[in-house]
This record gives sequence, C-alpha cells and structure tokens, in this order.
Amino acid sequence: MSYTYASYDVSGAQVEAGAFIPEVIETGGTCTLVLNLGEVSAQARSAAVPDASSTSCGALSIPAADLGTGAWDGFISYESATSNGRSDDFVVVIP
Repeated sequence: MSYTYASYDVSGAQVEAGAFIPEVIETGGTCTLVLNLGEVSAQARSAAVPDASSTSCGALSIPAADLGTGAWDGFISYESATSNGRSDDFVVVIP
C-alpha cells in the first residue's frame, strides 16, 4: 500500500491524504487515515474505490480544529474481507 499525498490544506483548514493498493481491485474495503501527536490521536474513514489496476483511498480528511498545531505522525490503512495493508509513515505539520 502506498500513500500518494498527505498535507495540510490551509484554505480548507484540514489535513488531506490519499493512498492506493496496487494490484488489488475490489469493493467493500475501508480506508482509515490515522494521525498521532503524543497521546492524541485522530482518525477519518472512507470507503475504498476500485479502478482498472488498483483500489483507491482518496480524499481522506481531518479538520485542523480537531487536531491542533504540531508535527503529526500519520499513516493510512486499508482493510476488507480479503485484504489489508498499511502505508509508510508520513508527517504533516499544522502551523
């Protein structure tokens, strides 16, 4: 599983992230964006969407108001009845 982007959107005041699962084409999976800063954790979930060669976890977002400032450690996970995966870790800075 690979994340494609993870950043703080100033105009939308939210963290946005996306990922895909290569060579897995299926419906019914769930994508979860997880952000951690010390003892604080926040999550967002969405349904995965299959395309011609992968399954996409796009447009996951968490409002900055739910997070606060700092360098948040994050990852995206995927789970379905037949597959699961986890992206590499990334850091998103909220000023």
